Amino acid sequence: VWTWYPISNANWLIAHPKISPMFWTAAQGAATLPTAAIGLAAYAAMTESSTSLWEPTPTHFFIGVLFLGIVCSWLAICFWNDMSRRLTPALGGQMIIFETIFAVIYAHIMRQALPTTLMSVGMVLLLAGVFASVRVFHCTKIKAM
Repeated sequence: VWTWYPISNANWLIAHPKISPMFWTAAQGAATLPTAAIGLAAYAAMTESSTSLWEPTPTHFFIGVLFLGIVCSWLAICFWNDMSRRLTPALGGQMIIFETIFAVIYAHIMRQALPTTLMSVGMVLLLAGVFASVRVFHCTKIKAM
């Protein structure tokens, strides 16, 4: 799926230049909302705990959901869709690595811990690979001109 999606999404956006990346993102979000609602309802029905899903701090829960929904989902996908129009699928597909890196960073922030040396080396190597690819694509584009 992570190989198929960047290529299909980029091809669709390029084939439909009149559709803005922001509109396309909103359409994708609207399509996934019912699935998320059904998943939440199923989880609530299967949970044996008598406490609410958002207890003990409902305010933190709703602020977190709004932040994740607006910044980490909608805004991030807007940027992704805009990038999909600008980069070739071969290069754009590599940008998914940033999702993994930020997930590791966010998890360590929540744990209030630093990543291990091996994790840090791995993230640096992943980033170096993406930056090297960007450089190769850039140099190839300059030579083609």
